[in-house]
Amino acid sequence: MDVHPSRLKMYADDSLNVTEELIDHIASQGTLLAVEAIVEHRMNSDMHAYEVKVKWLGRETVENSWEPLKTMSEDVPQLLLQYATTTSDDVFRRAVTTAIDSKQSQRSTRR
Repeated sequence: MDVHPSRLKMYADDSLNVTEELIDHIASQGTLLAVEAIVEHRMNSDMHAYEVKVKWLGRETVENSWEPLKTMSEDVPQLLLQYATTTSDDVFRRAVTTAIDSKQSQRSTRR
């Protein structure tokens, strides 16, 4: 069976014991991607945290991926703020500003 790689999805069965450390390791491998836009958000009820759907620069729409709000607040805070101003979800907007403010205060205490 022929399958185009852009149609593949990551699979992590609960029994596989996929740890955050393993996810971080896999995420740090391979190609560096640039965020073109944030196109959607949702609450991940399993993780009790928001995620944002990212459109990657130069990639097909089917390759958009859900990324943790915390990660995106560190990597692309201005783009995240820009997206947050377009939504009517007040709880999400507060979560965005809290995540960004938290990261900025961590940076200032390290200096």
